[in-house]
Amino acid sequence: PLTIISGEIEVLLKKERTNEEYKTSLVSIFEETQNLKDIVNILLTLTSTNDKQIKKDFKKQDINDILLKVYEEYFFIAQKRNIVLDIESIHISTLYCDEILIRSMFTNLIDNAIKFSKENTRIIVDLKDKQKEVIFKVIDEGIGIQDKQKEFIFDRFYRADESHNKKIKGYGLGLSIVKNIINLHNGEINIYDNKPNGSIFEIKIRK
Repeated sequence: PLTIISGEIEVLLKKERTNEEYKTSLVSIFEETQNLKDIVNILLTLTSTNDKQIKKDFKKQDINDILLKVYEEYFFIAQKRNIVLDIESIHISTLYCDEILIRSMFTNLIDNAIKFSKENTRIIVDLKDKQKEVIFKVIDEGIGIQDKQKEFIFDRFYRADESHNKKIKGYGLGLSIVKNIINLHNGEINIYDNKPNGSIFEIKIRK
């Protein structure tokens, strides 16, 4: 949400806008502040509530709809950096889950892919529905992750390869949050090399 809010404000400040344009942007900013409130509440819940209590609130959700909304938000953010954000496939997929947590998972992974990708590269988003599981992938052509760093990448506050990351803002919490969310949903996450450049994040969540 903060990425979208700052992006909207940045666009508004570049030049004078019509009242209608200001209104449209303010509506978007308001919606994202509501999303941010939800995420903060969920993060507080994750740190103060046990897993069983969180899972009691799980509902059947169409996660393909959640992913499409996140994709639409980040399509233009990627475009501003001359990065192509593509969809390989999005199957209709339902899971018993928490909508805000799943949205946060999608958001963190796509946001990370954009942050660590260079201009004129491509990011692919893929969601497949199998008989017993849902498989989600984010495939980028970014700086990649060394093998020795992969075992630490989900640790809180860990940031791989600081020499590349000095200009990239972040606190090393995104992937830790993703891992926590996936564990809550009885899933697993794996990282593969996308040769010659980049990474593949693959999430499998059992139905």
